Amino acid sequence: MIKVSSVQTEVDAGYEGKNQVVLIEAKSFSATNVIIRQLYYPFRQWQEKIKKKVVILFFDKERGKDVYSIWQFEFSDPKNYNSIKLVKSGKFRIVEK
Repeated sequence: MIKVSSVQTEVDAGYEGKNQVVLIEAKSFSATNVIIRQLYYPFRQWQEKIKKKVVILFFDKERGKDVYSIWQFEFSDPKNYNSIKLVKSGKFRIVEK
């Protein structure tokens, strides 16, 4: 168990809909690993304050390319930092015409 007394959180974007809040952590480079705390602490903070579902997305753009990746994660046990699970992911190319 990790004991934490206070944490500063930050997300790159957040969107609220009727039934859920989507929190997005974004990087302007191709991420080789994800720092779980950058997803977990904002998730916990919002999950404890609202009754809506909190959706966590991680987004990155490959440097010098028009390739974007999006991963959706969830925490199967909101009180367990290590319960992170990948829900789905996708890779997209946006070409300007």
